[in-house]
Amino acid sequence: MVFSDTDKPRISENWRFRNDGNCMVIYLHSLQKQVVRVLSPFESIFILLFDGKNTWAEIKTAAQGIINATDGQSAEEIEQITAELARLDGFFSLEGPRSLSFDKPVENLIPDFANYTMTPHRMLRPITIAIGFTNRCQCDCIYCYAEREPCAERSLDEWIPILDEIAENEITLVDIGGADIFCRQDALEIMEELDKRNFSFFVSTKSYVSPEQAQRMADLNIGNKNVPHWALRPMQVSLDSTDNRLASFLSRHKNYLSRAQDSLRNLIEAGISPRVKAVLTSYNADAPLELVRRLAPIGVNEFHFVQYSRGLYRHNDKLFLTLEQKKRLIDMESQIKEEFPDVFVFMQKNITTGGPRNLTPEVWAKRPICSGGRTKMLVKPDGAVTLCEQTPNEPAYTVGNVFEDGVMGVWNSDAIHRFNHPSRELFQNSECYNCTDFERCMYVKGWCFRDALACYGTIYEAPPDCPHQTKMPPRAI
Repeated sequence: MVFSDTDKPRISENWRFRNDGNCMVIYLHSLQKQVVRVLSPFESIFILLFDGKNTWAEIKTAAQGIINATDGQSAEEIEQITAELARLDGFFSLEGPRSLSFDKPVENLIPDFANYTMTPHRMLRPITIAIGFTNRCQCDCIYCYAEREPCAERSLDEWIPILDEIAENEITLVDIGGADIFCRQDALEIMEELDKRNFSFFVSTKSYVSPEQAQRMADLNIGNKNVPHWALRPMQVSLDSTDNRLASFLSRHKNYLSRAQDSLRNLIEAGISPRVKAVLTSYNADAPLELVRRLAPIGVNEFHFVQYSRGLYRHNDKLFLTLEQKKRLIDMESQIKEEFPDVFVFMQKNITTGGPRNLTPEVWAKRPICSGGRTKMLVKPDGAVTLCEQTPNEPAYTVGNVFEDGVMGVWNSDAIHRFNHPSRELFQNSECYNCTDFERCMYVKGWCFRDALACYGTIYEAPPDCPHQTKMPPRAI
């Protein structure tokens, strides 16, 4: 994005910036795409000039004054820094509302420059928190990766102080995790409490959604696509086939197809734009085209198709797609887009099968940082906190309880630090033990302990995509 001197650029409302004590953090306000960046000291002051009131000429003049006062970046680098920020997803805007972060007093946005850290291993406060209000589900899908152990549930009255603490700490990405929220009779009351605090959240269900429930969700702007990106609250219904017998077999729920279609119609009639998600297995690998053909005419305009992957609890190798089925998905995606150009389709494309799937060292070094315990944590129905939704509900994978220690008490606990900073000795008999990159790999980037556990039965092992992993996983996950 190139600005003229009279332009008044602003930071888009889809982005937030936060004084994290020892640094300034910017992040995309989205539950579906994680983009987090720690700014340099100069950048942390520089971005405050992009409030939609200053012209680009005034911003450059003010930035030069900062440079002269601090002996920092050269004048030429002002353009370079601006260009780097502009490459972030929709960071700058020339029209529309500015970032809500500007609503805070300016003094609250100035970090501690004396102890500034540009590359912290974790945020002072979470950016995202997922709360699983229940482990229950009305279906028992054959491909489900969740543990689904019975778990005590806290009442909404008990959750309200937790939600208040989250809001007080400027955490607004508060997702609904766990199993199916509609298994709780107070599901809509929970959503209303999330709405009161202006949280962004995602609703996914396999339960029947009545017209009355659909209307109450519409009143909360759930599934409304006519809102700014940062305010989106997606509504998802899972459906894996247009064949009723197959849909029922996969979900282990009688007449699941008709129930899901009724839910979709009720949502659409209430003004909600639901998306449909299908998990593709060897049984329903050819389902995407027929699903779009069946549901697009009734108003569904977004579909997500993901491939079955290895889980810890009810895994079956027979559910993996064959190589031929995976290749057909690529052609199927093209056909869908040709027949339905106005429909959004996400098709997971993965044509690997069997054997190790090591990444190259270059790709491995550029892998995303694991969010668990660094920018995100997950809370279970009883308040126990874990760093990944696919780890067992056992003390070894739990780092605290929000009802005992509070949200921030858990976030700043020794337990999280120990989990994310494991001793090298725990990795004996693995490639990690003698790896020269152990500290950066484990402590800064984080290793995928979920994949290691699913493939090798322990979290203290290199995941299958590590370039140095020589053990053969049973199959690509």
